[in-house]
Amino acid sequence: MSQYAGQTVYITGGGNGIGRALALAFASRGANLALVDILPDGLTETEAAARSAGAPKVTNHIADVSNREQVDRVASEVLSAHGEVHYLFANAGVGLTGIPLDKVRPEELEWSFSVNVFGVFHSIQSLLPSIKAHGKPAHILSTASVAGLFTPPGTHLSAYSSAKFALPAIMQGFRDSLEGTPVKVSTIYPGLTKTNVEQRSQDLRPVVEGAVAPMPSFVSPLNGEDAGAVSERIIKGMEAGFHHIFPHTEVAREQHDAYSQMIANGLSNSFSRTSSSARNYRSRRGQTARSTGSSAAITSMRRVRWTPTSSRCLVQRLIPSSR
Repeated sequence: MSQYAGQTVYITGGGNGIGRALALAFASRGANLALVDILPDGLTETEAAARSAGAPKVTNHIADVSNREQVDRVASEVLSAHGEVHYLFANAGVGLTGIPLDKVRPEELEWSFSVNVFGVFHSIQSLLPSIKAHGKPAHILSTASVAGLFTPPGTHLSAYSSAKFALPAIMQGFRDSLEGTPVKVSTIYPGLTKTNVEQRSQDLRPVVEGAVAPMPSFVSPLNGEDAGAVSERIIKGMEAGFHHIFPHTEVAREQHDAYSQMIANGLSNSFSRTSSSARNYRSRRGQTARSTGSSAAITSMRRVRWTPTSSRCLVQRLIPSSR
């Protein structure tokens, strides 16, 4: 018998993309599903597919995750229908990409944060008391993005990635709050995945005077990875108990290397002056480096020169991931 038999999996953004793929993956493992989305059509399709895949029980719930009252209502509906939630995927999100930040309207940036950040916060906080109360092993996960680790220059992803940057901190806060309980907390960082998030986001984007159309995208969903394969890697990382789950490992490494290079370059520049504080810092760094076999690691790092072309080559495999 599957470890998920009789367990309830709650997924926001369950009507499409990674959310739907996760629903089908858990359905095939015998889990019960509580699916949440702002659009009903996708939920109906996911429900039918999940039942065919083997889910014993599926409930659908319409809600805008940026609206706390709607999220609280759904939480009550889910608990009434299922009794308990054991796996919570705060996965719903929107993309706001391809627009220079000076052209993004304040209402649009607020929308990105209200869904991508507050939507995660509301979804988790609304169910957390009941999850803690039942006292059984549980797992809470949010879908961030590799764009929430590093924003390649020249890509005009800031309105999206700035919201995704917030999620690791949000999830660390919940992890700290749940220390000593049987509840695990993880953050997921997908790369480019075959979803319709761009079109859905344009459909849901607020109508604002002065808004501009996104630039022609160099990030095509056709170049992304199958959402089913991504969801299987997510579940594998969850089962391994990872705090940070990277379904696109190679891309995550590139992001890590680029970010580490940026920090190293900054430190090298900042401490290149021959001040006493800099000399003291180098002395301390040297002692530490000698003990770890990595002396002069900072000053030996080569500088990276990012161009729009090189950024595009990297971002083709990165964003927008999510749903």
